[in-house]
Amino acid sequence: MISDILSLFIMILVGIYSALFLSTGVWLLYLQIKSRISKMDQNSWENYFNKIKPKGVILRVLICYVIVLALIATLNTFAIWQGNFYYGILMVACGLFHIFYKFQTQKGDFSKLFKGPKS
Repeated sequence: MISDILSLFIMILVGIYSALFLSTGVWLLYLQIKSRISKMDQNSWENYFNKIKPKGVILRVLICYVIVLALIATLNTFAIWQGNFYYGILMVACGLFHIFYKFQTQKGDFSKLFKGPKS
């Protein structure tokens, strides 16, 4: 019983941190594909990031994170947890709680980011 709970806890933690790591790669892959398709130079990138602002960047990174987390939870649900959807839902809920908790506890850092550089 205790070993089952401990293994579930470890699998959820590994899944959450894997999703964080992989979502960064997905975001970078998105930027690479956008660069090649749109043939963007430095001025185009500056215009793009000025247009979407820091909140837009954070939103896009969060979307990548949620997609990767859902894929990992689905994979674990069928491959490891033998179709028990509650564990997959628990992983997604814990992952969302984790990321929003980090935003709340580090709100000062994000408010500096959202204000942007001083002109």
